[in-house]
Amino acid sequence: EQEILSNAKKLSDEVKGDVPEFVSTRIQKLQTLVAMIEDSEWQIPEEERSDVLSALAYFSDPEDLVPDHIPVLGFLDDAIMIELVAEELKDDIEAFQEFCAYREREEGRSGDATITRD
Repeated sequence: EQEILSNAKKLSDEVKGDVPEFVSTRIQKLQTLVAMIEDSEWQIPEEERSDVLSALAYFSDPEDLVPDHIPVLGFLDDAIMIELVAEELKDDIEAFQEFCAYREREEGRSGDATITRD
């Protein structure tokens, strides 16, 4: 699990810079998927956790469908895969984003209180 998350983060770090907007917006979705797994307060259900990790595993292989070192095209397959995964996990991603927004609002109102999914 840690290797998968590490590789997904590495990909998002590598893609920063001069890439098409199509790719950069998909990388933001990749970062959201990683955050869903790492956020201990979200407490993602095991089935969804498994789905997200399975999707992120694709990004662990730099020699995937189109190797990442190929200029311009190297990250295109990753961006397409992110879009497919994000569409499949759309409801989970929206729920996580709503939770993050709620947590932020509540922490602003209630001070140091820990806000969890429960």
